[in-house]
Formats: sequence, C-alpha cells, structure tokens
Amino acid sequence: MIDSVVGLRVDILSPAPVKLALYTQVCGEAQLQFDITHPALHFGPAQMRFPCLTADAKVFEQASQDCEQAL
Repeated sequence: MIDSVVGLRVDILSPAPVKLALYTQVCGEAQLQFDITHPALHFGPAQMRFPCLTADAKVFEQASQDCEQAL
C-alpha cells in the first residue's frame, strides 16, 4: 500500500478498471479519478510539508542558471 496517502488524489487517463478493488488495495485512502484528460498527482497540505527527498541545492542552482540563460 502507498504510505501517507491521506489527501492524495491520483488522476488516471484510462477508464476505471473492472477490477477497481485492486487499485484501492494498493492506493489505500488515495482518491482515484479515472478517464481524465491529463494524468496528475495532487498532494494535500500535509504532504507538502515533508521535505523533498530528492532535493539537491547544487542541481537547483544549476537549473536556475540554465533557465536564466534561456531567457
């Protein structure tokens, strides 16, 4: 099961599957929406307070510089 899913919404492109119970077993309390035009993950405020485990200050700085140069 996905951890910390309270407040999470998952938008899925495909129609709802016949075996929807399998999705709910894996996704727990996450809200699932099917037949959506754009796939997306929507995080609740509680999840947004967690630090980003993949954040890297050097990579952020390089990406910022690349964006500035592109402008």
